[in-house]
Amino acid sequence: MKVQASSAAATIAILACLGRVDADVKTLNRFTFGSNNDQDLDQSIWTTIESRHPDLHVSLGNNIVGDEPVFEWRSITKGVHRNTPISMLREKYEKQMNHSEYKSFRASTPVIGIWDDRDYGRKDGASDYPFKADSQDLFLDFIGEPDDSPRRDQDGIYTSHTYGSGAKSVKFILLDHRFHKEPFDPNDKAMEWRFGNILGDAQWKWLENELKTSTATFNFIGTSVPVLPTDRWFGTEGWALFPDARLRLLDLIQLSNASGVVLLSGNVEFADINEVSCGDHDYRLVEATSSGLTHAYTQDITTPFQFASAIGYHLANRLLPWFYRPNPEVHWGGINFGEVAIDWTASPPTAAVTIRDRTSRARIQHAVSATRFPVGGEHIGCAPVHEILIHQYMGGMLALIFVSIAFFISVAINAYIVFIFPVQLLVGYLKRLVFGAPKPKTD
Repeated sequence: MKVQASSAAATIAILACLGRVDADVKTLNRFTFGSNNDQDLDQSIWTTIESRHPDLHVSLGNNIVGDEPVFEWRSITKGVHRNTPISMLREKYEKQMNHSEYKSFRASTPVIGIWDDRDYGRKDGASDYPFKADSQDLFLDFIGEPDDSPRRDQDGIYTSHTYGSGAKSVKFILLDHRFHKEPFDPNDKAMEWRFGNILGDAQWKWLENELKTSTATFNFIGTSVPVLPTDRWFGTEGWALFPDARLRLLDLIQLSNASGVVLLSGNVEFADINEVSCGDHDYRLVEATSSGLTHAYTQDITTPFQFASAIGYHLANRLLPWFYRPNPEVHWGGINFGEVAIDWTASPPTAAVTIRDRTSRARIQHAVSATRFPVGGEHIGCAPVHEILIHQYMGGMLALIFVSIAFFISVAINAYIVFIFPVQLLVGYLKRLVFGAPKPKTD
């Protein structure tokens, strides 16, 4: 998407530092967002999104699945996830761009966005990915970044866009969760990585300035992985793995006094809404997660691994407490995209967030008003909308483990009864038929 800035030279210089005002959409009324697109899978979701006629689409990462696991016994100690060569990333970007559904969508809809690990170049990738500069060039080409954009010269793909003006302005602050992130090392017994940096010093300073100087009515912060929930199971990647960075972000949002802050995220291959209550005045910060444009936990199950993942997803959502969801039972594990419709006539203006499935049916809905954290609030800090009870969480985890083990044992037993035992009987019968009954043993 070509970005049109003000014609005044001074204004252009300022925008180059602080973000960009996109003049091709005077007032933003509706936009869509999503993540996790596999270039090798069905692309019909783009036709569905296009039919919603959004003013803008925000990509939250994994625009392609660029990496491929490597299964080699001789190097099994290195794991199955390796650094993706740039040539492989380039081929997969080209394949995505050549899909007819995606071509049509890009021709009709402006797109802005960020990357995640799969299009960055390594699963759960961090600052130690050796080809990150070349990967940045590929991503910016794919997203349609102008050749003279400041984004081409900086380390990382973070950026901001502002649409509309005055009381009808919307700002998107898009973060880079990969380029500067300190490596995550689950084998570090001291867990020092938990206190590491995600954004890097330059991006933190930029983000603080973007929030504190924003005059937009709504400020949507896009990040490739979830921010609010700390109750994800089995180490799912998110800001919760870096508690200091997560706390710093939440404090910054509150102290900036920015209006209508809403978090948008992806990565997890399902969709839900999470929320925290901040400060003494019950300021609500909402996060909408949409993940699974072409693949998700409960969609198109064709392999035993996908079947096991779907069962695990349903059991976890049934048995765990989910402290950050306004309604713990509301989630969607199928293919999805997000949509935000802004009602400028409401006082204050309201953003209606909807998670839609591949047929455009609404699966989750949540309204967010353009409010601010109170100026001069004595206390900051955010807590989940439901009280965290350790015994409840541990009980849920134990129940999940027990039920999962019992389920898969029952599957194994039934598989034996239905398939293996009859085969054994048949083999025994055929042996008798061909070779006759075994002779009795004699002393």
